[in-house]
Amino acid sequence: MNIAHHPPSHWLTLQAQTRPDDCAIYQAERPTLWTFAHLAQRVGQIAAWLTAQGIPPGSVLGYACHEPLNTLCLLYAAWQLGIAVFPYNPALPTAQLQPLLQAAHLHAITGSALPENLPAHLQRYPWPHAWPDPLPFNPQQALPASALHLLIATSGTSGSPKAVALHGDNLCAAAQGSQQIMPLQINDRWLSCLPLFHIGGVMIGVRSLFAGSCVHLHPRFNTDAIVTALNTQGITHISLVPALLARLLEAYGNSPAPPSLRVALIGGGPLTPALARRAHAQRWPLCVSYGMTETSAQCATDCSPDAGLQAGCVGHPLPGIEIRAGQPQQPARIEIRGAAVTPGYRGHPARQTADGFWPSSDLGFMDAQGRLWVLGRADDVLISGGENIHPEQLEALLRDYPAIHDAAVCGRPDPVWGQRVVAFIVTGADFNSDAFMQWCKTQLPSHLRPREWHQIDRLPRTHTGKLQRSELPQLLAQYPSPETV
Repeated sequence: MNIAHHPPSHWLTLQAQTRPDDCAIYQAERPTLWTFAHLAQRVGQIAAWLTAQGIPPGSVLGYACHEPLNTLCLLYAAWQLGIAVFPYNPALPTAQLQPLLQAAHLHAITGSALPENLPAHLQRYPWPHAWPDPLPFNPQQALPASALHLLIATSGTSGSPKAVALHGDNLCAAAQGSQQIMPLQINDRWLSCLPLFHIGGVMIGVRSLFAGSCVHLHPRFNTDAIVTALNTQGITHISLVPALLARLLEAYGNSPAPPSLRVALIGGGPLTPALARRAHAQRWPLCVSYGMTETSAQCATDCSPDAGLQAGCVGHPLPGIEIRAGQPQQPARIEIRGAAVTPGYRGHPARQTADGFWPSSDLGFMDAQGRLWVLGRADDVLISGGENIHPEQLEALLRDYPAIHDAAVCGRPDPVWGQRVVAFIVTGADFNSDAFMQWCKTQLPSHLRPREWHQIDRLPRTHTGKLQRSELPQLLAQYPSPETV
């Protein structure tokens, strides 16, 4: 059976037919193993319930994400009925949620706890407490590969989130590309602890269903629970953002990574060389990735023995992906083309170039080996004294300083420099101001040297660890009297 010849709406039924007794999902919070046959039955019950609500094929159903198992089951059930799904974060502020839901053109919304700040015209269907008899799978009713399957909101770290449209062809191409770089085998277990309203979390379910492997599903990141699972459950793959990797490395101390683990996929933000060195020392099998919601998650990945040791290097494009960017001495906006790339945002005009490339918001370059290097967001570039400064590059250097745990960089308008480089740093108890000032003067080029820095308790980050750079100007306004370097 070549599952790639079938749309995602058929995958669960095919897996249930060929390996009914294999693990499809392991629910960690209430330890339960769902075989593909068991999962197909629950999905059939949800399909019957959706049909009873009168939700027509071709519509988009919003889902207020709480329970991750329900999220995956709803996706599979809706796709079998010809319905696309928008799993969204119900904790989004009203100012962001309302326009996002309006742009999505939803038919209805469901979920176990629907928020009150929903558009009044939307039909609401509270998640049921009892299930009808399963509805048999009807391939004629299921979504074709060319149809819209999924809407996923961008993280919104640099502005208002948008709903990215992903079709079945996008999801299938992304799963195939990932499979060639990081093979996922039957009975492998991919530990999922990322939210399923973000692309990184959803694609774990998509890749695992494509490969016929098991999703080891955690509702949230809990260090003790994740360590226990890694040590006892035969986990082969895990997806993490750098902040979560740091917590696991700390929990393991000097102990190596569990022997079953073959892939630790790191994404969602830049991995510092210092953190990568710690991970390699503890024999974690790093795969450093670059991607975005618009590319169905990863579009470039480095699984080499040196992954993450050079700041910004994210490896070669995945099979089926073309990337063009600048050159080492002349970086340019990164553009991506391939079957995994979105056709556009819901409710917004398409952004592709005339030759079909998707222009990202990031700057980077391709090296002589064909590897992509990411410098940061194009809109975040600071110009100080006529020099271009990429905040993520400087932040990586600052995080390499032994007494700095976290760092963020922005600019303050300056009549002489144009922009004065400002650093916000989260420090340890052994931080010494004089030593840090001396290090800046001797280790950083003059144009990269922060002219102002502030110690703070924590940086504004999302629950997945992404820096909310759009909040830095508000933070800067709280410090009118700078300490300078």
